[in-house]
Amino acid sequence: ESNIRILGGENEKMSYTVGFEEVGSSFKELFENNPEPTPNREVKKNITIKVYKDCAWVVFEEEDFTEECESNGKGIGTNFLEKVDGEWKFVYLSRLHY
Repeated sequence: ESNIRILGGENEKMSYTVGFEEVGSSFKELFENNPEPTPNREVKKNITIKVYKDCAWVVFEEEDFTEECESNGKGIGTNFLEKVDGEWKFVYLSRLHY
């Protein structure tokens, strides 16, 4: 219930989604509309990771590429994780594209 996802950038609509069911439903729709696996075309660099007893955070730069290996945009990502019942769970995802 504490899951949050924030997306935004210069040429895209800002989105703010709260709750695992709501965040998960957007992924479910994406997977249902695109059932075939696609190669991962994201390159992450300048990664900073901090891990504590019950939480961790990650900040990184990323660049997405088309099938033709042309840049499709860059961004900064932030992920925050919490340990819930001994398992790591994403509770915050943020991508700011530029």
